[in-house]
Amino acid sequence: MFCKTCGVHIMTDLAVQSEEEWAALPEEVRKFNDGRRGYRPVNVRAFNEPGFDPLSVKAAKSDGWNNLKPAYVNP
Repeated sequence: MFCKTCGVHIMTDLAVQSEEEWAALPEEVRKFNDGRRGYRPVNVRAFNEPGFDPLSVKAAKSDGWNNLKPAYVNP
C-alpha cells in the first residue's frame, strides 16, 4: 500500500490464502508464517506526527534467512 499523496510505501498488504493454498505450502513455510498471521508490517518512518520518534517503536525482528531457507540453490 502506498500513500495517495506522496507515493511512499506505507505498509504491506498480506496475501490472503485459501485453506487449500495454505495446506499446499511446505510444512516449514506454514510453521514460519503461522505465528505471523496477525502481524501487519508498517513503515513507521512515514508517520508525520510532531514529536514521534520511529526509533522508539518496539520492532519484532526475525532471522528469516536461517528460519526459512530458500527452496532453490544459487548456481
